[in-house]
Amino acid sequence: MGEFLPGFAALPPSAFRDSADVADAIDGIRAALESRPAELEKSAQRGRLAQQH
Repeated sequence: MGEFLPGFAALPPSAFRDSADVADAIDGIRAALESRPAELEKSAQRGRLAQQH
């Protein structure tokens, strides 16, 4: 990690994509992470219902 950060910080802005693209990617990751617990809960509920029948 100590080697990575100085090298990363030394890169010119042109080495990075458009900041809007990065923000969109972060939003997509955030949405996926936020939806995952809800999907897991639905799956657990289906499993509980299946065990009851």
